Amino acid sequence: MIRRGSGKIVWTSSVAGLVKVPWVAAYAASKHAVEALCASMREELKSCGVQVATVNPGAYRTGFNDTGMESMDQWWEDGQQVMQPRVKRPLSNQHDPQEMIDTIIDVITAASHPYRTVGPQSAGEMVRREQAEEWDVIV
Repeated sequence: MIRRGSGKIVWTSSVAGLVKVPWVAAYAASKHAVEALCASMREELKSCGVQVATVNPGAYRTGFNDTGMESMDQWWEDGQQVMQPRVKRPLSNQHDPQEMIDTIIDVITAASHPYRTVGPQSAGEMVRREQAEEWDVIV
């Protein structure tokens, strides 16, 4: 791509790479690392004509989120509470994965698009809101 002077690298990240996700910190940390790698690659390859972008799926009905919610229960050992109880959230608001599939295809095939594409739209709004709120947290 560098020799050719053009190309595109599209990374699949996650909403978890942009916000805090209690109880699944290892997964979220891996996605935050992907975000850092992509941001650096974008700057490094821009002058070479290589585009770098991320797609960040939120809650889609693929089974992945259900498994992730189950993993949160690993903080309880032999029926004994290891940490404070977590708030169990229903997964009733998962979206049709075809929406994100179509979005990813659009990013791959478009000549120009945003660097970061979060779906569904409500997840993008939540990410922007949560990232802004982080600046005002007092510890």
